[in-house]
Amino acid sequence: MSVGRPKKASLYKPRQTWFCKFYNVDNIRCNKSLKTKDQSEAEYRRNQLDRLTKAKLHINDSSNKELDPVVYELYYGEKRPYTVPDKIHDYAKQAKEEGDCAFIAGLLEHNAYLEAEVTRLKHIEVEYESLKKATLAKIASAKVVSMDIAINDFDKYIRDKVTAHSAKGYLRYARKIQVMYPTKNVGDYNWDDIDDFIEVDAKLVQKGKSLNNRKVKVRALLSRFFSWAAKKYRIPNPVKDLEKYSKDQLDIIWYDVPQVERVLNSCDSYWAGILATMAYTGIGPKELSGITRSDFEEIHGEYFLFIEANQHRGTKRDNRKRSVNVDKQYLLPRILKFIDDNHAGDEILFALPSDYKITRDINITHHEKWVPDEIGRNANRDILAAHGMKVKNLRNTMGSLMLRSGYTVEEVAVVLGNSPEVVRAHYARLLSNEVKVQLKEVKKSEVIRAKKKPSDT
Repeated sequence: MSVGRPKKASLYKPRQTWFCKFYNVDNIRCNKSLKTKDQSEAEYRRNQLDRLTKAKLHINDSSNKELDPVVYELYYGEKRPYTVPDKIHDYAKQAKEEGDCAFIAGLLEHNAYLEAEVTRLKHIEVEYESLKKATLAKIASAKVVSMDIAINDFDKYIRDKVTAHSAKGYLRYARKIQVMYPTKNVGDYNWDDIDDFIEVDAKLVQKGKSLNNRKVKVRALLSRFFSWAAKKYRIPNPVKDLEKYSKDQLDIIWYDVPQVERVLNSCDSYWAGILATMAYTGIGPKELSGITRSDFEEIHGEYFLFIEANQHRGTKRDNRKRSVNVDKQYLLPRILKFIDDNHAGDEILFALPSDYKITRDINITHHEKWVPDEIGRNANRDILAAHGMKVKNLRNTMGSLMLRSGYTVEEVAVVLGNSPEVVRAHYARLLSNEVKVQLKEVKKSEVIRAKKKPSDT
């Protein structure tokens, strides 16, 4: 390569594309297109060619890698070898092309899958319709089951599910409806038949009291029987579309302190302790039956009953867990008398009498534990009936006395283990100004107040 070059690179534009006159690496004068219509880009490439001419750069120089690809090709007469960025660019371009092809292939495959699924679903639909027809035909040709057979089968089933007393109730009403429609089999009943039976039974048995409450009870008993029969014998369920009756809202019955005291003074220490606890704490039979001796505690001179979940009582809801202060005037003497007379059990506080055996409950967790509804049955029959009172109203007594003594709904809710919303709904008529009930004024000291368990400080 000669030392001198006669001229600098120069631009000209004979047509739309810019051309350049320059000397290449072999010192040969060239007149070639710069492959651009942009003047600034053409000047940039002309300047690079001019610098190459002056510097006499060779193909192996490191600075050649920074040259414009067009300038490199014009000056050296060949395309620039691959560099790493070039390879990455080409690989990316190739990957994009392959990716586009893969996407198209995947889309076609997905469409083919969808078409196959549609075809499969059509086959399933055909099979379903065929199976449906076969099932309906099988039901239509099923063996006719008489009410006698159904009741006997139901008797075996229900005695393993509920107590013997509850089982008798289900069976009694199944036989009653059989007497009303003696010629019908179990699959012949419809909801009109059952509805007519409920109406007739409510008027005959209830004797002027709330009919809806009776209807609710009878409907529940018959629903259990016919729902079981529908599954057992594969027949339509006649109670499915039966009207659902709602219970009438009964008046709240409650007793004042003198009434409760007269009853407690007339019975022995055993029942006095149980009834006084329910009346002066708002504890129900189910909660009372599971109270252990450790739940009755003395803390700093005050006595408390702690209502908490244990193995004998399923009180798992947080709003039911509470501590109730034992009133020293009315309740504490009777509980202490109950314990002193050896009525309390080794573990259960209000234990079952030693001479009383309960055999009908299928879930007895402890031999000393009462079945909750047995407390009400015995107390109502032996003690409260003579005074015109019932166990279930003792809890109402506590709530009503507190509300009429000036306690807030929130305070009553804490004592009874309910939410304020439940208390408002249940005692709405007591809170209403439109309902006026004449009651003796009760002092706050006559009502048991709820207190949280004091911290041991």
